[in-house]
Amino acid sequence: MRQNSRRLNRQRAQLDAKLAELRPFVDLAAPPRGGWLKSLRESLGMTAAQMAKRTGISKQSVRAIETNEVKRTASLRSLDRAARALGCTLTYAIVPQRSLEELVETRAHEVARRKLGRVGHSMALEAQRPPSGLTDLQVTELAKEIKDELSRELWDES
Repeated sequence: MRQNSRRLNRQRAQLDAKLAELRPFVDLAAPPRGGWLKSLRESLGMTAAQMAKRTGISKQSVRAIETNEVKRTASLRSLDRAARALGCTLTYAIVPQRSLEELVETRAHEVARRKLGRVGHSMALEAQRPPSGLTDLQVTELAKEIKDELSRELWDES
């Protein structure tokens, strides 16, 4: 288990480094009002009929792909095909708002607080609640343990 945790920690760090390079571009990637395909096609001076011929589909299908892109229902396959017809490359990425390390760290603290909260509730009923400073230390220690082991409970909803 320890070996697997180390491998996953290393994998997370490597992926974080790649994703950090993309984060500055996330705001730039917001599509134009009519969508990327239509904006690029029109900027190139290409009609829907010309694009249809280049992609081997009907003019109505071109319009449907452009509409579906704006509605966010277009398939990656159709976007890729249309992009190639425009002399472009479709780039696809899912970029976390924060680093993966931060996401795991935050989640580990949430799980630790929840687990210790249940114990604290039982102890409070018996008038044995520990001081808050000790509870904070316990949360930090348990969160580190959960994170280091990448425990299955990290992403369980309970």
